[in-house]
Amino acid sequence: MNAETRLYEILTAHSPLTALVATRIYPDAMPANTTYPAIVFSRSSTEPIVMLSGSADGELATLTIEAWSPTRSASADVADAVQAALQVELESIDTAVSLYDPELDLHGISMTCTLLIE
Repeated sequence: MNAETRLYEILTAHSPLTALVATRIYPDAMPANTTYPAIVFSRSSTEPIVMLSGSADGELATLTIEAWSPTRSASADVADAVQAALQVELESIDTAVSLYDPELDLHGISMTCTLLIE
């Protein structure tokens, strides 16, 4: 299983998060005319895990997750639900920063997490 599939499974399995965004969880880019709040995610980096023998034994994948909404408080609610979803799977948010898109007049929170994929 790849990191994107694993992250999507974690997020869509968490009912408090899907109560906020329904199925609006997108890999790489949001489609035009998206209803908000919504989430978009993408892989930022991949670090292979190499055994002493030199063979690969999985990877650490860093993913960026962005929660977008017309209000700062709504994007914070989605970000909190993302973090709760990850904590259920013993994963956590590494960093989080606020965003604003003036063209779309949307508030966002960008988070990164690292998933171990074996």
